[in-house]
Amino acid sequence: MNGAVIFYCDGLCEPSNPGGYGCWGWLAQYHGRTFKRRCGTLGRAPDMTNNRAEYAAVLDAMRDAVSILPRIRAAGLRVVFRTDSQLIANQIAGVYACRSPHLQPLCRDAQALLTQLDAAIEWIPREQNTDADALSRVAYEHATQQRSAA
Repeated sequence: MNGAVIFYCDGLCEPSNPGGYGCWGWLAQYHGRTFKRRCGTLGRAPDMTNNRAEYAAVLDAMRDAVSILPRIRAAGLRVVFRTDSQLIANQIAGVYACRSPHLQPLCRDAQALLTQLDAAIEWIPREQNTDADALSRVAYEHATQQRSAA
């Protein structure tokens, strides 16, 4: 393999966890250059958590990676997902068991996509994930602005 396409993923639950707005963001880079980015909101609910938002970021990035996988493989590249959530990275990698009933289906989906992509998932320190964090905050700002405008 000649290198990697790296997806940086992050999620948040604000202004309270649990019970806030679940928001997520991710960006894809090749050789340090961002070529794609997305963010979104899961909504606000009493059972919303930062872990659900983290999974949403990783799952959306994985689904996007599936859509461009033929181009990635044709270029001889591998796929890596990075998150600053040690829990999520280790659950998806199978290092930690996923015992939370509301996270188990998300974990299973992520594990299946990781296998399909023949990809890796890695934990990184929060300070190495600032761009993805900023995208999740953009989604939060958008969600709260929409609510205040309604």
